[in-house]
Amino acid sequence: MSKWYVRIEDNIHGPLTNEALRELLERDDVRQMAYVRNETSRKWIPARKMRSKAKAAVTPPPLQLSDLNLSDLEDAPPQDVVNSDSYEDFQHNGADEFSDLETLPKSKKGRMRNNRVHREAYPDMQSSSKLTGFKNSGLRIFWGGGDDRYPNLNRFLTFLKSLAQILFCIYILAGIGAFVFSVILAYEATFLSEKLIAFVLGVIGFAFYVIVGRLTYVITMALMEFLKVIIDIESNTRQLAEA
Repeated sequence: MSKWYVRIEDNIHGPLTNEALRELLERDDVRQMAYVRNETSRKWIPARKMRSKAKAAVTPPPLQLSDLNLSDLEDAPPQDVVNSDSYEDFQHNGADEFSDLETLPKSKKGRMRNNRVHREAYPDMQSSSKLTGFKNSGLRIFWGGGDDRYPNLNRFLTFLKSLAQILFCIYILAGIGAFVFSVILAYEATFLSEKLIAFVLGVIGFAFYVIVGRLTYVITMALMEFLKVIIDIESNTRQLAEA
């Protein structure tokens, strides 16, 4: 024989027999407020959506799920969750907290303000945009738990950052030396007697060295930050999965 449970507001009644369920749902006020589920089902069904059945003169036939309008299924928490203290606290306090939430702002200024509040509330999930710049690029390769998860990669990127900075300094010094050397050659050459031409050639050569060195440094740091972004995405995904 099937057993039934009836939920009226926060109270769960059951298990009930088919006959007891019919008697309980005879009252219109109860029928409008009650939700019914079978012992084998986890879905609560509004009792007011039950299809009308002629009352049997003798023992009524057992109720089946076919007697219910399955298109109006409603998800409801299990009985042990409903009866718990935490669920009652959520019903009294949780609804008020969620009712105070505002929708996402549509204006650009509102979105910027909302992002600032989010960064203050979740400092561990900030992006790496504030780490950009010539001086600080590559200085903070990882954040959070990156060091213990990728120790070898962290050491490699730290070494690569130091090597790129050293090579950039050497390249600048070589550019200065090339500038001085080009000026000396210009003065010594017989076909370049004008000092202005020698100075212009030296400036152009030095500027070329600076531009190439700067581009090399930026490309190296960009590759390092690209690896950091990949690791940040993996770390954020892991934090969301553990939350």
